[in-house]
Amino acid sequence: MPFQFHSNHFDLINSRLVAGGIDRNRWHGYMRDILRCLRGGGWCQMVELDLNAQSDNGTLTDSEPEQNETWEVTFLIITDSPIGHALRQWSDKYLQAMSQHKNPEAPRRIAHWMRQAGFTDVEERMIPLPMCGWSDDQRELDIGAANQENIRLLLGSLALYPFTELLRMTITEFHVLVAQARAEASNPALKVRP
Repeated sequence: MPFQFHSNHFDLINSRLVAGGIDRNRWHGYMRDILRCLRGGGWCQMVELDLNAQSDNGTLTDSEPEQNETWEVTFLIITDSPIGHALRQWSDKYLQAMSQHKNPEAPRRIAHWMRQAGFTDVEERMIPLPMCGWSDDQRELDIGAANQENIRLLLGSLALYPFTELLRMTITEFHVLVAQARAEASNPALKVRP
């Protein structure tokens, strides 16, 4: 459904963290609607999270953790997927589930879609967001420490429906995966970020 706002109505449109609510086929229309609603010379700022967990030091992998790593696996993942880091499993499962109705690649495609819709002077920046306080840079360390609780909550709340309803995980499998993913997200040795 197109925006109900009048054309040339806003000087600024700030679209944040809406990717999980926009159907995969709506993005091009969403961009056109934003452009239509902006006044000439207006600004649009879009911020989305790429929920594909990464590690700055390469320790977060799809394979089984090495025995000599500095953290300890305390849960057994009860799924039919390959054993590996729970955060990678969480990311893979989330992207798989959401791909059925949403576009999990949206955070990486927004600038392209904006240009296609007719936006000019599009600036794109990928800003790493630490999941916990692990950085040597004080500012990033503080951001990671402040973000740790957000990530802990997000790992459970964002995934409950897609994992249990769309992927048919049992509630026990869901809780075990989320508990291990939370432990990994808060481990500074993994240096993780979305």
